[in-house]
Amino acid sequence: DDGVTLSIEKVAKNKRRISASISMGCIPLETVWGVLTDYEGLADFIPGLASSKVLERRENGAQLLQIGEQELALGVKFRAKGVIEVTELPLELLDNGCRRDIGFDMVEGDFNLFRGIWRIEQVHVRASCLFVFPKNATTQTSLTYILEVQPKIWIPVALLEGRLQKEVSNNLICVRDRALLIL
Repeated sequence: DDGVTLSIEKVAKNKRRISASISMGCIPLETVWGVLTDYEGLADFIPGLASSKVLERRENGAQLLQIGEQELALGVKFRAKGVIEVTELPLELLDNGCRRDIGFDMVEGDFNLFRGIWRIEQVHVRASCLFVFPKNATTQTSLTYILEVQPKIWIPVALLEGRLQKEVSNNLICVRDRALLIL
């Protein structure tokens, strides 16, 4: 078990929504945020990402040029390129913790639609009983990735579904492992 929970929803004939989550344990939200916003370094640890370059940096995000590359059967490679608009949303306080999102949307590239969100949520978890002092509280962090994808009309999304499931799960695991290395 890799610790990833994943679901795929058929939104339209050739469009899918993939939702996946992984527990990051006690890794602080800020550490996970730092891993995800090191845009130029993403290709160093995300296996299907051949290149990630910042075209423009803004106060609340960036514009990226990313190239994904996958090895298919018999040595055939699938490449997808896109210009991605990234929006870094401010920290949101919750009743029992906090949350921070990174939205992304391909504005030019090899998909009709490729948009979604990275969500980091850190919650306070109390030890075993209700009458525990706050000093015994600990935090748990989770990372969620939600992707809506629609390939160009000539590529049936059903052909990519299995590959996307595997890559999304792998990406979450790689982000968790990278964050653990930083700690």
